This record gives sequence, structure tokens and C-alpha cells, in this order.
Amino acid sequence: MENLGWLDVARPQGVPEGGYVLFPGPSGWQYRAWVPPGFSTGTFRVLVQANGVFQPIAVPLPSDGSVTAGYTVKVKGVAGRIESFVVPPNVLPGETFVGMMSVPQPLHAPRGELLSGPALQVWLDCARKFQMNCDFEVHGCDHLPHDDYDALMAVMKECSDDKLTIQAMSDKILMGQLIANMDINQLPVLLAVRDPASVKAEVSALVDQHLTKVSDVEVIVKPTHLSSGEGVFTVRTVQEAYRDGSIDEIVAQIQAFLERSAHETESAALRSLLPGCIAQPKYKSFNDGKNPPIELRVTALWGRAHSAVWWWGDTALEMNTWFARREGTENEWDELHDGIEEPGLREVRAQMLAHMPALATAAEKVAVAVGAPFLRSDFFIGSNEFGVRLNETAYGSNIQYRRQNTVGNVGLLDDAPVVAQVLHAGMPLCSARFPAKHFLSQLGFSGSCYQDAVVLDLKSENRPELGNDRPETLAHAPSQASTPHELPMPIAMKDCEGKDMLFRIASAARLHNAQRWSAGAAMGA
Repeated sequence: MENLGWLDVARPQGVPEGGYVLFPGPSGWQYRAWVPPGFSTGTFRVLVQANGVFQPIAVPLPSDGSVTAGYTVKVKGVAGRIESFVVPPNVLPGETFVGMMSVPQPLHAPRGELLSGPALQVWLDCARKFQMNCDFEVHGCDHLPHDDYDALMAVMKECSDDKLTIQAMSDKILMGQLIANMDINQLPVLLAVRDPASVKAEVSALVDQHLTKVSDVEVIVKPTHLSSGEGVFTVRTVQEAYRDGSIDEIVAQIQAFLERSAHETESAALRSLLPGCIAQPKYKSFNDGKNPPIELRVTALWGRAHSAVWWWGDTALEMNTWFARREGTENEWDELHDGIEEPGLREVRAQMLAHMPALATAAEKVAVAVGAPFLRSDFFIGSNEFGVRLNETAYGSNIQYRRQNTVGNVGLLDDAPVVAQVLHAGMPLCSARFPAKHFLSQLGFSGSCYQDAVVLDLKSENRPELGNDRPETLAHAPSQASTPHELPMPIAMKDCEGKDMLFRIASAARLHNAQRWSAGAAMGA
């Protein structure tokens, strides 16, 4: 980032209060500002420093004197992020002071060079040996730049229309049944329903069997035809006196999202899915039920794991963590991040890295089993109860990719162009192509089209052989978190009951950055 100081940013027409405004710096770097609530027209002030983009916010103190100079107060900032500010001297109870809240910036990394020589050849060899499902053929991309990842993803999504395998792997009910026949463990399904007329009976059974007999239980209910967490909600233990009312409330929420369709920006396959709903036990990483579970998203290209990411997007830049294959090794990985080195976070990342070989193998098995040259498999880790579990798969992905900058070994590079390069270069080399049923029939799938699809639960002896190195660790081994002497629960996750622990780590870094701005300059804002 550049050290630009204070800038005036105009609110463009059509950008709402609380929305984002992009503005360029002198070097062409795109920055992002936040339109303050109550701001109508004109310009507002933004501070651009090398360590971030900040905007002034009025922080009120309680009038009862419970918070005074030197105390740390927390307020909700941009996109609901919790910001921490130290009360300066001479601010009295009931007064306000100016704090500088950080504005999350678009993820950015310099573009990396494309692959050549042996580094590219290993991927081309994978493409030559790969048995490809014809459902994943991509037409109309020859004219695209072979390093344009976003353009390739857009074409892939549109080419997914009426492709049986992509529909089945996008539908969380069918996907779960197919994955089960690969001997890769997932969370148990407590409810699966498509017919609106059956929702009341299914929910009643869910409540009676799983939510009234055990205390402190949490169940996640989610649509099977939507994405990005849309429609997901949590159900907790139901007391007998509130049984009927709770059932009605759950039914109403499910019925509401059964009427929704995937957003028009989603793939054609996702937009064509039948509405449905599943319920599963809540996965708790490191016994922390107050935050989303720790999820590693592993991308496989031509049946070989390329990379993985603990993905927070631009909501918490400090948390994004990538795992890149170590060049010249079969299944060794390096941890990459631009974020902070908080002790608890180091422990979390260490456990992710320890799991990477098994996760890579499992992601490769899934991609090979369905014949997908590009497939992302998402895994939960860190639960004492469940161990490692596959959560879902994705065809087409808006995550970002990184690799280490080997020039000076400083900073990360955007690796998305390489992902596009590998897919483009491999397509003409992959000659072993088979219809969808060649792959799906081995996984228990029957039916002439998606709408009448049925997946049988295959007996062990009838399941496809995944090779001698099948990922038994995902099926049976508990997470390393179950051995506290080997890997203690991160401090940031055990000392703040009732707080957002992971965000607390990121907030600590933002507080450190925010305190570096010039108080004199802020008061002049």
C-alpha cells in the first residue's frame, strides 16, 4: 500500500449508505472506502497509510462513568467487524472521541509468472493420464487468454447447464450420497427433505429424536440448492414445553428457502437444482461453537491437489492462509499468509498443515472418482467428536490462489493465472474421455437425468477401489485436537467465552494498526 495521507472520496450515485466505493491511488492500486451511515452527497475523508485504510468514527462513552481514559471499548465497524479503541485522556463520561476504524481492502497480490519447464510438465503429465468425464468438457474458451482465471470460471459455470455430474455434485443431498460411496466420511445427515408437504413430519422427527433428548445440542439446517451460506441457520435444544412452537418456526424457515432459487450469478447447474434441505450436527473446531468451523478448501487440477486455503476473503485479510505444494515433492506443503503471527493462530495453522497430506489425497480421490479436471473439496478440521469431515464440493470457485514469491522470498504472488494455464494446457492432452454414467454408475447413481436421480448405498465390496492409499484418516482418525498434550487449544479460543475468538485475533492486529495513525491528523479530519 501507499502512504497517501488524507484523501477526499466522493460517493458515486447509486452507492448506498454502508456500501463500498473504489478509488485509485497514484500507482493504480485500487483502494476501498466505506460510505458512512447518514452520509448523503459530497465527499468524505479517508486516511490511506502503508498499513491500511482508515476512516474516522465517533465513539461514545457511557454516561455512568463505567468507562474512562485508558479503557478499551469495542464498537461495531465496517461490515459488522468489531473494532477496539483505547479511550484517550480528557474524555469525560457521556462524551465521544474520534476513533479510526479500519476498512477491509480488496485482496491483492502481484501476478506470478506462468509455469514452464518441469514445473509445468508435471501438470501436463497428469492431464495426459486423467480419465475425464465428458460433463466437464468446456466449449467456447479457446478464444480466452490462457491465463485469465475469472474468464475461464465464467465459461465453466455457463457450460454446466444440464450437466448431470455437476448437478449431482452441487446438490448437497446427492453429493453426500455419492461421497459416502467413496468411503470418505462426512457429517451424519439427520434430516433430508425436498417435498414441502413432508417438511412438517420430517422436522417433527428431527426435534423428537435429536433436539429434545440431549442437552446443549446444536444442529445446522441448510438448503441443498443454494450457496455461500444462504438460508443456513442453527437449531438448539428444544424444551418439551416449546416443542410445537419450535417445530412451526423451523418449518417456516425451511419452507421459505425451498421457494428460493440460486442467484443468477451462480453456475447454470446450481440454478437448475431441485430445492431441498438437510440438517447435520454442528461441527465445532477446537470445542468452539461460537465461530464457523475451520474449513480448508482444497483445489484439485487433473486429479492432483494444487493448493488449499483457509478462506476469509476480504472480511478478515489477516486470517487468510494458503497451503501450496512444495515443488519437487509428492505430498509436502508450505503454509503461506500475509497476516499476523498470534500464538493461538499459529497453533491452528500448524494443525491445518499437519492435515494437508490426507486432505490432498482425499480431494484427489473425489476429483478422480467423478472425472473432474477442476474440483474444490472443502473439509472441516479440529473436532474432537468427528475428526476430519468433508463438507461439500464446488465446481467453479471465487477464492483466490497464492504462491510464494521466490525472488527474495518476500511476499505472495497471485497464482490464479497458473490455475487457468494448467487447465487450458491440459485440455488438448486429455484424450481419455467417457460419458457421465461411466463414472456415476460406479458410485451407485441411477436415473436418466438429474430430476429422477437415485443414489444407492453400495456395500463395501461394491464400492470403487480408490487405491492402496485411500484416505482412511478421514474416515476413522480423530482430529489431532483430541490430543491436548500434543496440540493445546489455542489461547484465543479458550479464554473468551461468549466472544468471537477468531475475530478477536484479527481485531488485535487491526487495533495495533489503528493506533499507529497520527492523533493530530485525525483531529484535523
